[in-house]
Amino acid sequence: MAGMQLDYYRDDPYWDYAPEELLYDDFEPPYKDTGGFDIMPVALLLVCVVIGIGLFVRSRSGAAATRLANQAGSVTILDQGIISAESQSRQSAPPTTASPPLQLPGQQLAPPTTRANPAEPLTLDATAFVAPYDNYIITQGMHGFSYGHAAIDIAAGKGATIKSSIAGTVTAKYTDGAGNPVLIIENDAYRITLLHGIYTVAVGDTVQLGQPIGEESNIGNVTDMAGNSCRNRDCGYHTHLNVFDKRLGKNVNPEDLLR
Repeated sequence: MAGMQLDYYRDDPYWDYAPEELLYDDFEPPYKDTGGFDIMPVALLLVCVVIGIGLFVRSRSGAAATRLANQAGSVTILDQGIISAESQSRQSAPPTTASPPLQLPGQQLAPPTTRANPAEPLTLDATAFVAPYDNYIITQGMHGFSYGHAAIDIAAGKGATIKSSIAGTVTAKYTDGAGNPVLIIENDAYRITLLHGIYTVAVGDTVQLGQPIGEESNIGNVTDMAGNSCRNRDCGYHTHLNVFDKRLGKNVNPEDLLR
């Protein structure tokens, strides 16, 4: 098509004055302003702005990340140092011992108690014997030989607390044919029998030495000093105390045990 005229542009007044060489198809027509808006420069500017902002944000983010990484590294090093120091102090520290108990001025601490063999049960001295009252009088010495129940009468006053003279077990509690309340306590060494009291323990109970077991009364076959019955009368309060020694196989005088 070289050398052919382009009738496509012949109706344009511009071509009426154009040089001859512009009338051939191997030459592009000059830019023709149609009065429109060219967006290309604006688009290029916007792309440059976006790229610049991206580069700026990336640089700031990288700096922040580096700063945080450095801070984290410092914390890690510090923690390792603390742990290392603690480990060294634990390894070098001498073994700890229990601190002695706090002692106040003028206070005396009791020495610690130990047992030779903690597995062995505690045992009580079966031969230990105490009076049934804290304060008492013996109103009648040994009597009852004729009926095989040698005993003494001991008194502390109406309602006084009666205590067990031995450590043992309550084996009997009843009222006999004469209306006397009877209490029997036994261990390996002794069997004691008490009469006339109001007893608060029961058969099968284990009692300790000196443990309260009742209170003094005048119930049963009791007389005053003149030999008159105290039934339904306010007189004759005491405890009838019999002690049978199992090792000897006979009754013994309680007064000998109270000395």
